Amino acid sequence: DVRCNNDKNLTYSVSYIPKLEREDKGFVKLSCRDIPKSPLYVNVEAHAGDASKVKVTSPDVQPMGVVVSKPTFFNILTIDAGRGVPEVIIIDPATYKTFVAAKVRQIENDLPSSPFPVKIAPLSGVRKVKSSGRGLQPNGIRVGDDADFKIYTEGGGEECHYFPLKEGRYVAVVTFAGQEINKSPFEVKVGSKKDSNIVAFGPGMRGGVVGYPAAFVVETNGETGALGFTVAGPSQAETEFHDNGDGSALAKYHPTATEE
Repeated sequence: DVRCNNDKNLTYSVSYIPKLEREDKGFVKLSCRDIPKSPLYVNVEAHAGDASKVKVTSPDVQPMGVVVSKPTFFNILTIDAGRGVPEVIIIDPATYKTFVAAKVRQIENDLPSSPFPVKIAPLSGVRKVKSSGRGLQPNGIRVGDDADFKIYTEGGGEECHYFPLKEGRYVAVVTFAGQEINKSPFEVKVGSKKDSNIVAFGPGMRGGVVGYPAAFVVETNGETGALGFTVAGPSQAETEFHDNGDGSALAKYHPTATEE
């Protein structure tokens, strides 16, 4: 676009929109002849960096997962973000707290999700992590079941679920800070799907106390057959089973040791 400025010096203003990142030539002519220093060389660069299009990925910028003295990393993905050099700032709390922040910048702009709070775990932390639940038991899971279990850490617990789609042998690997926890991997045998009206409920299905009976009720809801149950755990547990004569039964077991 060429516009006459209508001033006493008879100047013109020229504007154009470059389409590609490259070196362009600008030819300036008067009466079909190049003026001095024409053509003019113009280096066209990519658009300025857009920090909102930068992504940071890696388990090591998650709230948990980094261990003292263990090398760690994360990836900065700048595709479609434009020209710019990422700047990484690790903020270490002066009061020796366990939280740090990884701050990522591009063209002086913070990422929308930056800084990333990260909890640093001690090396011995993985030894204190435990996991238990129905989903980690060797037997008892069937196709389509909600196989749930919990992971217990010093900072709290996380509930996990998986839903097996085929019968067979499964291996559940539970890690903390990149290391397998105690007793991992867990082997789980998943049986074929079976529709049943039999249900069991009561406090003994959720837990118990060493030295005290843990009880629960089994209702057949019209189904016939021999009922029975076994208890698997860190030690043998005495069991009791009483048929109520109304299609239900009272079951008890006596735990003698902690753990599941």
